[in-house]
Amino acid sequence: MSARFPGPTRRDWLLLALGLGLTLMGVVVLPSKPDVAIVTVTMFGLASVTFLITVLRKLRAARERPVSATVVGGTLIRPSRLRVALLGGGLLAFGIVVVVFGGTYPVLFVAIGWFVLLVGAVVLGGLAIGWLPVGGLRFDPEGMTIFRKGWSVTIPWNNVRGLAASEFHSNPLLLINLRDVHAVEVHPTEAMTRYVREVGNSRGVFGADVGIGTGGYELDLPLLLTALQRYVTDPKSREELVPPPSKRLPP
Repeated sequence: MSARFPGPTRRDWLLLALGLGLTLMGVVVLPSKPDVAIVTVTMFGLASVTFLITVLRKLRAARERPVSATVVGGTLIRPSRLRVALLGGGLLAFGIVVVVFGGTYPVLFVAIGWFVLLVGAVVLGGLAIGWLPVGGLRFDPEGMTIFRKGWSVTIPWNNVRGLAASEFHSNPLLLINLRDVHAVEVHPTEAMTRYVREVGNSRGVFGADVGIGTGGYELDLPLLLTALQRYVTDPKSREELVPPPSKRLPP
């Protein structure tokens, strides 16, 4: 497992050090140039928090040595609303700071601030009315189901050719390769074209048939990968994915 999750890279540490250094510089110039300092501290402070989260996640992953793991069967796992709220709140806060205190910056920079503000407001609004987040995951004895906006695909365990851990823009990513990309159940069936298109996009971007960003679900990638590998290679272990009677759907 240590070879699969090597921990933070030099780039991760460099970005964290750079973000913290620029944030400190903003604090130093705060008395003399408060407008510039507030924008600098906000921008690089938020970036530093992001870099720190990445470093801590990779350090934890490098320490983990899971021998066995399980997931809850028959339960829809939705993306984290808290993560969406933090993202929208961070964008909104940064946009407001740039608009209010960015008068000495170029017009283009202030325009970007307005754009970020609007994006943050849209994200928070979508969260408030239930449009965000979208999608979900469910693990059953028959296979794993990935829910998208308006459609879903169930991948049988026996159709999984390989699983791997990766990352995309410093976000944890579960990669899935299939034996036969058409040996799946798509609901509704009319969405097969969308599924095939998504597989093509995933191959081009991730180099795998399916890519799932586990960070959005607050799922620990080393543990999830260990559990799914067991379900793929040991059919008997899939019995533990049968939900308890109280959580089963009515016939």
